[in-house]
Amino acid sequence: MHFKIKCTIDEEHINILNKLKGKKLLNIYVEDAGDFALHIALETETQKLLLISNKTITASDDDDYPHFVIQKIETIDNEYTIKKINKIINSISIIRDNSTWHNSDHHWDTTCDAAIKLTLEDEFLYLIAHDSIAGFIKLENMNDENKDDLVLKDYWAMKTDNLDSQDWVLV
Repeated sequence: MHFKIKCTIDEEHINILNKLKGKKLLNIYVEDAGDFALHIALETETQKLLLISNKTITASDDDDYPHFVIQKIETIDNEYTIKKINKIINSISIIRDNSTWHNSDHHWDTTCDAAIKLTLEDEFLYLIAHDSIAGFIKLENMNDENKDDLVLKDYWAMKTDNLDSQDWVLV
C-alpha cells in the first residue's frame, strides 16, 4: 500500500507568521514540558501574542503526524516560562520536509512542515514539531545557519529507522 501524507501549515497561518518579519521579538513564552514545550508564544511590539502549537493529525495510514497551528491570543497563563529576546526578526522560514520510506508491504511519501525557523540579528531559533501524541515542540537555538540538518536529524525517528530519501526546503 502507498501512503501520501501531507501535514503542512495552513496558508492563513503562514501569512500570520510572515507579518512578524522586521518586527522586534520581545519575548518567547514557553509552556515547559521537560526537554520540550507544549505551546510556544511569541510577543512582538505589534503582535501582542502569537501561539504556536503542534496539533497532531491522523493520516491515511491511521498514524498521527505533527502539524503546526498558529493563532493570535490576548493573554497567556502564568505557567509559561518567559525568555527575553529583544531582537529584530530578520526572516521567518518554514522547513518543509519531503521524505520517503518503506517496509515490506508499504511505502510512505510525506510532505510535512517540520520546523519554523526564526532568523534573528545574530542567532537562529528553531521550533521543531516533535512526532508525539502530546504535540511537543522542541525549541533549539543555533548561531550557525548551516545546522538545519543537525537540528532535524531525528525528525522521523518515531516512524522509521531507514529513510529512502529526504529533502528539506525553506518555504
